[in-house]
Amino acid sequence: MASAPTPAPPPKSAPSALGLAWAVLLLGYGGGGLLWWRLHRHHQRARQRIDLLARFFANSGESMAILDKELRLIEVNPAFERETGHEAASILGTDSRLLLADAAQDPELLAQQFGTLATTGLWRGEVWVRHKEGHEYPRWTTMSVVRDELGRVTHYVCSAIDLSQVRQAEESLRHLASHDPLTQLPNRAHLRGQLEVALAAAHRDRHGLAVLFVDLDHFKKVNDNLGHGVGDALLVEVARRLRALVRGTDIVARLGGDEFGLVLTTESPGAAAAAEALASKVLHSLSQPCVVQGHEIYSSPSIGIALAPDNGEDSATLMKNADAAMYHAKRQGRNNYQFITPALRESMQMQLALDVGLRGVARRGELVLHYQPQLDLRSGLIIGVEALVRWQHPQLGLVPPSNFIPLAEETGQIEPIGLWVLEQALQQVALWRQAGHARLRVAVNVSARQLQADSFVGEVARALERHHLPSNALELELTEGVAMGDPERMATLLGQLRRIGVAVAIDDFGTGYSSLAYLKQLPLSCLKLDRSFVSDIERDANDAVICSASIQLAHSLGVGVVAEGVETTSQLEFLRHLGCDVVQGYFISRPLSSADCSRFLQEEAAPRRGGPTPPATPRAA
Repeated sequence: MASAPTPAPPPKSAPSALGLAWAVLLLGYGGGGLLWWRLHRHHQRARQRIDLLARFFANSGESMAILDKELRLIEVNPAFERETGHEAASILGTDSRLLLADAAQDPELLAQQFGTLATTGLWRGEVWVRHKEGHEYPRWTTMSVVRDELGRVTHYVCSAIDLSQVRQAEESLRHLASHDPLTQLPNRAHLRGQLEVALAAAHRDRHGLAVLFVDLDHFKKVNDNLGHGVGDALLVEVARRLRALVRGTDIVARLGGDEFGLVLTTESPGAAAAAEALASKVLHSLSQPCVVQGHEIYSSPSIGIALAPDNGEDSATLMKNADAAMYHAKRQGRNNYQFITPALRESMQMQLALDVGLRGVARRGELVLHYQPQLDLRSGLIIGVEALVRWQHPQLGLVPPSNFIPLAEETGQIEPIGLWVLEQALQQVALWRQAGHARLRVAVNVSARQLQADSFVGEVARALERHHLPSNALELELTEGVAMGDPERMATLLGQLRRIGVAVAIDDFGTGYSSLAYLKQLPLSCLKLDRSFVSDIERDANDAVICSASIQLAHSLGVGVVAEGVETTSQLEFLRHLGCDVVQGYFISRPLSSADCSRFLQEEAAPRRGGPTPPATPRAA
């Protein structure tokens, strides 16, 4: 019997529609979640960035503001409020240009700023604004343009830094550079600039102008004796008094040290009378006592005056002439005023030529020594010579020491000059001794600056040794002023010189302020009577008394006496009668060149070879 057919297995088929639907749903949900998550993260970062920018805006130390395209303020930060004094609530919505200072509202200036903004999108520069309280101040401003996607301007962003403190610091630096910090007066450089402006105005208006230089007499003594604190306080008081004497249109400056400058303008062409009147007021005011830190100080000024245009048409010339006149006032005894004169200008030009030429004068071989013989009144013999330096200037000819030695001392050139003189004088006296004048000595003048050097005594000893001379071949001469400058140090120094056998003489005795008790303590070998006492010794009883007393004093101290400036027989005999030891002057011989002095010494020595020495005979003057 035939069996029933076996049913076929069901065919393999794709996932069911339901499963496919679930799969699609799950896939879509997952992808959407991922998209949402990504969108959320992006939004979160954007929010964080916005919060960061907001915090930056709020906490920035720079003043910041956002303007709309009409330049109205729509947002400001706290720094803006602090800087301008305006609170945000009261300022938002207003035109930002209302905050500008008057000068910054110039239409042409604003057009330039916004022209740059339109071209480059950025502008930087200094802008002056007005604070809520009304004062104006500078700020460094940066302004940027904000555009939409179509390139249209929607906003402006401004940031700014207040420059007030910077400007104050710059002004302080300018003030320090142009003013004296002690007196707050303009300094020399600032005075020169102000003077140029005043000169231009005087020339334009045909008005007169005067420059006065004022120097306090003996101010150094105040510093040395009372201290620099008292000296500074005195300068401040002097500045106050000078300011009180002038008008607001005049200028008072401190030139440095104890020197002040005044510029006086007048409405008339001639300024001499006005300058003289002001100088008289300055003399009177600064001569009044000044009480400083418990000290009553008396001072006085020396004043030099130069007028424009007569004495100069530029600041440098006027200041130079006023300075020269001031130093002339000092030479005239201080506590006075002097106008610059043609003679003073000529002297000033001479001083300038000497000052320039003095540098290296010994090295160039322009110095020469002349020698003036000294006669011993007891023996009638020439026992020594005084070495006198001369300057053979290439343009000015033979310049006497009185014309250049003070300048050399002032400029420090006296030290190389003094060493040259010592060296040359010893070299020459060594030659004369070798020629038969075995006991001849040379007297050499020394300055205060030379004696201040610790090496001076050693230099003298080495110079004597170089020329194979005994120490008694040299006598050093110093003035009373030098001897009295530092008594204790001078006594020590002269003692060292005497111990090596060098004689020491006080030159121009009687013209200074020597204390007899002090002179007694100095190891001197000689006093030299100044020529001013010798010239009238026969006619002036006072000069005769001074000479007699000086000779007796010297002999009581055990030192000899040399009289300078002897020009007549009667002077010589008068001095011999008073007991003077040695004389020099034109009656014996004028200062001679080394060659002429060699002949003079030979002639004086000749009689001794054949017999007794005759009395000294006068030489042609």
